[in-house]
Amino acid sequence: MNDIKTGQVLAYEKIEQMFLQVSKLRIGVIGDGCLDVYWKANMNLSELSRETPHYPLPVVEERTSLGAAGNVAANLRDLGVGQKFICVQPLEMIGGGVNY
Repeated sequence: MNDIKTGQVLAYEKIEQMFLQVSKLRIGVIGDGCLDVYWKANMNLSELSRETPHYPLPVVEERTSLGAAGNVAANLRDLGVGQKFICVQPLEMIGGGVNY
């Protein structure tokens, strides 16, 4: 893979060969394992707040995924790379821990 130069156009076969070689790698990931939380709000359900002149966000769906170094480790796993993820701080969110 070291024979690739900046700005070089790669043939499909070369790209496919590179991805096949990725699965032979073993990588250690050390870093922060934060948890990203995404909320989906339905503003049709929102009403003007009595306390403030704002419309609150009525959350109808919550989704979580690994963030920071946890995201890197998950992406490497999905590429087929042998990897180990070391995180000093356990992943937590409101109401308890999260297992991944």
